[in-house]
Amino acid sequence: QVRTHDDLTLYTYSDYTLKMYLHNAIKDKKISLPADADKDLLKGLSGQQVIFTKSGQRQWKELKNDHYNDCLKLCVFCTWVNPL
Repeated sequence: QVRTHDDLTLYTYSDYTLKMYLHNAIKDKKISLPADADKDLLKGLSGQQVIFTKSGQRQWKELKNDHYNDCLKLCVFCTWVNPL
């Protein structure tokens, strides 16, 4: 619970795990995008890729102004927390 608001619940999640799920769900067509999806949305989602750091760790490549992906990630997270 959020200390200042008893009626709110605080959730934490792994951004990496959620991003992997979203990336795979789009690739595997478990999440479909509308035919008239905005070019910026498609560009942001198609540019997503995992890269390896110099130390050998996997991380997501930073994309400039990738706000659509973050919004879609949170929408997916909301369905996990409160499924329809």
